[in-house]
Amino acid sequence: IYTLDWALETLDILASRPTSAPHARDRFFEVILASFQKDHRRVTSDQWDIFSWLSKDLGRGNDFSSIRPTNSATGTPGTVSDENRESLADKTVAIYTLTHSAGERAKKMIQQMFSGVDVQLTNELVGSTSLKALSRRADWFIVATRSAKHAATEFIKQNRPPSRTELLYPTGKGASSIVGTLLKAIQVDCA
Repeated sequence: IYTLDWALETLDILASRPTSAPHARDRFFEVILASFQKDHRRVTSDQWDIFSWLSKDLGRGNDFSSIRPTNSATGTPGTVSDENRESLADKTVAIYTLTHSAGERAKKMIQQMFSGVDVQLTNELVGSTSLKALSRRADWFIVATRSAKHAATEFIKQNRPPSRTELLYPTGKGASSIVGTLLKAIQVDCA
């Protein structure tokens, strides 16, 4: 199922940029759609959530809806539950990435999935007073190291208080990887 994470990351990149080959992007979407349908019992709830978002971005929401099984038919919990939607209310999620478009998309996804969350983006190259303050006050801090400067990453680590959650590191640099990492961490925290 890790292949789906890679596929969603790639689809996210394709969805966020203009394409000269929309048919190739549509074909790639259809391959992912078929994988979700075939392996629905092994697909995690965060993968369903991210694929739902990407499907809507690509104007393929109806295709997604046609394969989305009921919660009882999947091997994992459903999409972000009403209880979990409130889990980030009045909380701050910080995202450090140098890929501005991915950060903006991740921010929109998180705000749509969770009620009352404050999402702060930062793309500073080195430490600063504002980055230090954000490192200390953010309830969750996601550092996209595949799109980061070492100096800023180390600065965030050094200024993160032990009383806060550990830093989260997505495997990729796209919005789907950023959001997926947060969703996995929240599931562990709520368990």
